[in-house]
Amino acid sequence: MNTTNSIEMAIYSTMPESEINLDGSEEIIETRQGPIKVIIYGDKGGLPLVTFHDIGMNSDMNFINFFTFLMPSKLMKRFCVYNINAPGQEFGASKLASDFTFPTMEGLAGIVDDVVSHFGMKSFIGLGSGAGTNVLMRYATKHPSIVDALVLINPISQKAGWIEWFYQKVSDSSGLVLEDRPAEVVQAFLLFIQGQGLCEMQSINKPNNRILTMEKVDEFNN
Repeated sequence: MNTTNSIEMAIYSTMPESEINLDGSEEIIETRQGPIKVIIYGDKGGLPLVTFHDIGMNSDMNFINFFTFLMPSKLMKRFCVYNINAPGQEFGASKLASDFTFPTMEGLAGIVDDVVSHFGMKSFIGLGSGAGTNVLMRYATKHPSIVDALVLINPISQKAGWIEWFYQKVSDSSGLVLEDRPAEVVQAFLLFIQGQGLCEMQSINKPNNRILTMEKVDEFNN
């Protein structure tokens, strides 16, 4: 068997439960986007490691499992980990006010700047996941002398593609529920995404094509 290009699978052990100490400490930091919670693991005298989580996550959900593995957990002996939570995303957070405007990516990068200033970090290593990679990259482009390195997991640096754009448009078309949206408009979007451009719907030979129409969607759902 040729194993030249094979990848050896391995099982990485976690720390013994008696040695896992990820309770950490918590601090509420006042930032330009309001108060946010930072969860800190390790001695503040260690080298700073700043994390930022993905959309729909928080620092615990995104990173706590990573730090329970044996090898990453050894980082705690040399690093102090600062886990930044986006506004209102931490466990037990109060509901955001109805008039609250969630920060843009630039606004979230500003939160990182405020946290770095609050703790007096001269430099740090960043660990980001998903949207968090975008936030840390934005910060790094403005403060390259402060960021020693970035570890980016599933980085996102571009706008949403056409498929994501389409689904967002359909799901947020003036607040209308799906049944109230004009079928012709939704079908036109579907045709456009499938490469049919803005051609007249009457010119399409429906019995012989594979175009997904609203009628077919309804048949499938029923």
